Amino acid sequence: MTQAAATGSVTDVEQNREVLRSLVASNAGQPMAWITAARFEASVGKTTAARKLILDGTRACPHSEDVWVEAASLLPPDQAQGILAEAVRNVPNSVKIWIAASELEATSAGKKAVLKAAIESIPGSVQLWKAAVALEDEDEARLLLAAAVEQIPTAVELWLALARIETYDNARKVLNKARKANPTEP
Repeated sequence: MTQAAATGSVTDVEQNREVLRSLVASNAGQPMAWITAARFEASVGKTTAARKLILDGTRACPHSEDVWVEAASLLPPDQAQGILAEAVRNVPNSVKIWIAASELEATSAGKKAVLKAAIESIPGSVQLWKAAVALEDEDEARLLLAAAVEQIPTAVELWLALARIETYDNARKVLNKARKANPTEP
């Protein structure tokens, strides 16, 4: 790289940084302004600046699940768990935040515990039930799916998953119950 190209590159970075500062200052309540600014800093190798920006973004936009998830992705795992715990307090009905929190857990038991708490908080989320079922063995999955279809009787995909792991006779019963709960579904 020539000296002129390197100087131009540094100038471009500074100009972009200034534009993003202005964007954040004029749109402090807009989550994408914070996310874009933090991603830019991360892309030019300024991880500390990116982390500071996105943490400021969580304070400016405490009800934006995207800002919280971005913050978790930019922070080290131990800090990311703490930030997602704070996110859950601010946005308790965000499936995206609960899923991110479960993915940060190192053990299967930790993932299960987070997903159990998530389902208690958002019992109508098919995505959370599916994530919880994916972590279980067949017997536990059967129990979870039975609870899931009671909670969300219109979730055809959960009924079908339950039917797939049942014996033939029980699968017929499950499918008949599913048909009664969802008479217009093919």
